[in-house]
Amino acid sequence: RRFSIKGRAVKGAVAADFVVAKDHRAFGPALALQRRLVESLGPEGIELACGFPNPQAEMVLRRAGFFEAGRAGRFVKLLATGERLKKYIQVPAINRAVSVVADTVLHAGSRERAYRRPSGVVAREIGAFGPSFDRLWEKAKGAFPVTGERSSAYLNWRYAGLGKGRYVTLAVEGGAETLGFAVYGVEGLTARVYDIVPADLEGSFEVLMGEFVAHLKGKGVSAISLLYLGSERFTTKLREWNFTRREDENPFVAALPAGAGEEAGRLFKDPLNWHIFEGDDI
Repeated sequence: RRFSIKGRAVKGAVAADFVVAKDHRAFGPALALQRRLVESLGPEGIELACGFPNPQAEMVLRRAGFFEAGRAGRFVKLLATGERLKKYIQVPAINRAVSVVADTVLHAGSRERAYRRPSGVVAREIGAFGPSFDRLWEKAKGAFPVTGERSSAYLNWRYAGLGKGRYVTLAVEGGAETLGFAVYGVEGLTARVYDIVPADLEGSFEVLMGEFVAHLKGKGVSAISLLYLGSERFTTKLREWNFTRREDENPFVAALPAGAGEEAGRLFKDPLNWHIFEGDDI
């Protein structure tokens, strides 16, 4: 996969499937495989490899030369309380009565309460990513030191092709330009966000989030869940929109080619330099 490193497009790789036959799952074969992968980064012109490993794979990857770049947090925004209250109130009539009061309090303190759609803005579900998404990427890529490329070609492959039928994409448009988009899937009554890209973290972010929340409420979703590693600016914006960070965290690891240098090491080992979502993991 291609990455943007301080606005420079580079060849990268995502640590995805890692499979070793059951009879050979000792450290030897698995470790040799991953060490060979790390050794091949430089010769293949790959400047960065990264991914979200499971606990078993993480041990092997670390011994092979990967390092922890940070721990992604799960951010959750509650849109309605009825489903969550079922854990404590099993009587339907009482649950409905309590949730009406709780939802009123929840809405009173929400950011979306003050949102008003700007003139000319349209939000719609899309099935493919056109040229306006390349222009969006050019505007958005410089906001974060390290992030995965989101060109129209990549987005069509990742979400419209590879994930067709699994993901829903909401695009927010102003005239001929795309102001931002969000990719999600619904699990029960929870919207699981895989990617969210505004043109900027000011006006465009506000419009995208306002439209996204309204869209999900219209579908009867009761909560939004988002896995994220990176910028304090972005997490601050999430908190402004009433997202709270859960205690559970996912380790995110990276590896660099031999001779990458101390400056590269400092850049990639600082979790605040990244901008990574669940959709960045293949």
